[in-house]
Amino acid sequence: MACQNGHGEVVRLLLASSEIDVNQAKTTTGSTPLLMACQQGHAPVVKLLLASSEIVVNQARSDNGVTPLLMACTNGHTPIVELLLASSGIAVNQALTDTGSTSLFMACQKGHAPVVKLLLASSEIVVNQAQTTTGCTPLFQACQKGHVLVVKLLLASNGIDVNQARTTGGCTPLYMACQQGHAPVVKLLLASSGIDVNQHDKQNITPLNIASDRGHVEVVRLLLQQPNIDLNKEDDWNDSPLGGARKKNHTEVVQLLVDAGASDTQI
Repeated sequence: MACQNGHGEVVRLLLASSEIDVNQAKTTTGSTPLLMACQQGHAPVVKLLLASSEIVVNQARSDNGVTPLLMACTNGHTPIVELLLASSGIAVNQALTDTGSTSLFMACQKGHAPVVKLLLASSEIVVNQAQTTTGCTPLFQACQKGHVLVVKLLLASNGIDVNQARTTGGCTPLYMACQQGHAPVVKLLLASSGIDVNQHDKQNITPLNIASDRGHVEVVRLLLQQPNIDLNKEDDWNDSPLGGARKKNHTEVVQLLVDAGASDTQI
C-alpha cells in the first residue's frame, strides 16, 4: 500500500525492517510492491525498492504476466524505465503471458517515444519480437497508430524488419499505415531500405489497393511515386486500385491513378 501511494519515507522505514518481504505479492493478481510503484509512476519509491538486495525485478503478475518494466513502459513513466533498465538482470523482452506483448510493443502502441528510445538502446532488445496472438510487431503497431516519432526510431534500429507481416491477415506495417491514411508514416516507410511496396495481404490486397479503396489521396500520391508500384494488382474480389476507387466514388484518387496509367479490367 505504501508503494502504491508513493509514501517514500514509509517505504524506507519498512525496508529497514529485518522481516520485510519486498517481493510479497497480492493474492488476487500477483502484483508486487515494485509493480505497483511502477504503475503509479513513483520513481523515488522504485529507486528504494531496486536498492534492496532481495528485489526480484522481473517478477510478473500471476494473471497476465505484466512485469514492472512492461507496466512502466505502457504508462510512459520514462524515469522509472531508465531505473529498471539499469537494474541487474532486467529481462527487457519478457512478454505478457496472454498476448505475447513486450515492453517495446506496448511503448510503441502508446506512442511513448522517449521510452522507446531507452528500450532500443538496450543491447538485449529484440526489435522484431511479435505478439504471439496476432504476429503484430512493434513497428506494425506504431504504423497502425500513426506514431511518427516512434516509427522513425524503429526504422533507425539495427535489424528492423520493415516488411514483417501480421500472422492474422498478412498485413504489413506499410499496408496498415496506408489503410489508416497516415501519410507521414507512409513517407518514412517508403524511404526505408528494403521496403516491398507491393507486398499484399492474404486476400491479395496491396497498400495501393487499400489506400485507393479508402480514398487516402496523399497516401496514394506517395505510392504512385514509387518506380516499381503495381498499378493494376487485383485482389480476391477482382478489384484493382482504380476499380476500388471508382466503386467508392473517390474521384481525386481515380484521377491520380488514371494519370499514372492505371487500367481497370472491369470497365
